[in-house]
Amino acid sequence: MLGDVAPYLVALDHAPELLRRLFTRSDQTTALWGRETAVILRSDAGIVSLRRHLRRFTQIPDMEGKPRFLRFYDPVVMGHILTGLKDDEARLARWFWHRQVQVVREWIVPQERLDRALLATAPQIVPEEGSMPIPPFRIDARYSLIFDGIVTDRLARKISRAVVHSVGNPFDLPPEDWAQLMEAVTALCRRAGMVTPQAIGHVASVAVWRNGLPAPQELPKWVPDAGHPARELAQAKAFHLAQKRSHDAWRNGAVSPHSAGA
Repeated sequence: MLGDVAPYLVALDHAPELLRRLFTRSDQTTALWGRETAVILRSDAGIVSLRRHLRRFTQIPDMEGKPRFLRFYDPVVMGHILTGLKDDEARLARWFWHRQVQVVREWIVPQERLDRALLATAPQIVPEEGSMPIPPFRIDARYSLIFDGIVTDRLARKISRAVVHSVGNPFDLPPEDWAQLMEAVTALCRRAGMVTPQAIGHVASVAVWRNGLPAPQELPKWVPDAGHPARELAQAKAFHLAQKRSHDAWRNGAVSPHSAGA
């Protein structure tokens, strides 16, 4: 029943054509890089042992012990997990070791918007030995922060597509700078309590016209009803339209860039 969203484990040394497609980036449908297709592992364990190890991560219990599905095999999700745990060897070790057995040598996560990959190697510790036991695998404060970052990332990608379609990229920002701007403005709006993607998209359009984030004090002024979908959407749209008029006036030479961004 869950076959369309379930993880599949494939030994790539027996699938050279799939391996080539995974590392090919183009507009052709056969190219899989950049399409959130897979994460790649290097392991000396057999595929049966590796499958047994990975099955432990398909669900993660919350603080009350209720299991939650975890799409760790999604490159966006795994990228955030490995990045969020890079300075926490004890938690990170769980993804490489099972008790005293190292199952995974490396995780290789394609960076979907960039021509590079995130490479994570096993921490130099042996779980359950010495002074660094692995914390319980559950949604604690550390994982909650990571999952919040995933939500922001996902929302930023959705908003990015809408903003490109509606206002374009007037400053010709390169992909990495554009992605960082979309993530930063999405995080700013979420911290301000905004919940409506369309409303956040209006604020993101303002950030694109300015090539920078709105000042922190602006959002409470322009969107005082953040958290109330209908009201925050109307207020963010008014902010959008006011800044568009300033932007158009600047483009037409009627005001200075400083005034247009005020």
